[in-house]
Amino acid sequence: MSKWLVGDRHVASLVVVSGDFPWLHGRMEPGPDFALAAEYFEPGPADGRWLADEALAAAGHPTSTWLLIDEDDDEPCYLHALVLREGDTVSWRFGLAPLELD
Repeated sequence: MSKWLVGDRHVASLVVVSGDFPWLHGRMEPGPDFALAAEYFEPGPADGRWLADEALAAAGHPTSTWLLIDEDDDEPCYLHALVLREGDTVSWRFGLAPLELD
């Protein structure tokens, strides 16, 4: 399980069920600060509601603060994309450096 933090705020926990490189698939458990990001999901290029990364960054939450902290790993990584699917099902991508926005 990984915690998605925006700054020091726990937005959600992501649990991996499967993967299809470069995507991971699983379920999401909203964290105590999910409301911080909830309004930034919108229809995207494929099924589901996609995190509007540029809008979240413009609201004062730069991509350098979107950390994924894995309970089994000491090194955090950065959330690059998150898609809400049916129910609590999600897909996400991550990287070792923050997402670069144009």
